[in-house]
Amino acid sequence: MKSMHSIILIGNDSYGILLKDELKKCKYKLFFSAKPKSGLDKARVKRPDILIINCVYQSSFMIFDLIKEIRSDSRLKGSILLVLSENADEFDKSLSLELGADEYMVKPASINEILFKLKCLLRLKSFYNRGKLEK
Repeated sequence: MKSMHSIILIGNDSYGILLKDELKKCKYKLFFSAKPKSGLDKARVKRPDILIINCVYQSSFMIFDLIKEIRSDSRLKGSILLVLSENADEFDKSLSLELGADEYMVKPASINEILFKLKCLLRLKSFYNRGKLEK
């Protein structure tokens, strides 16, 4: 039996609730946290395949700090990091990606697009890991 991919979704708004429901339907092993700090603590214990930061009323700098903290933690280095934000500013997108986010999507993005993006990122991670094992 194929193992279920685990996701931690951080951020609580109506969009996050909709996304949470769809992720459950897709049979992901889902953990949820309304607050960034508790989400990060949960991620350090669970070591998820995917971390989704659903930006809710946080400043860009708080998001940047959270990305840096995730990427500097050896327990989370292998986790895929997806940022969802209402902020379409090119600087925020670019800096988020430069700091280590694997994808930055502007809300309200289509839920189906997010689900397809997650599948794609998991596939890329699988190819990458397979290549590392062959070396």
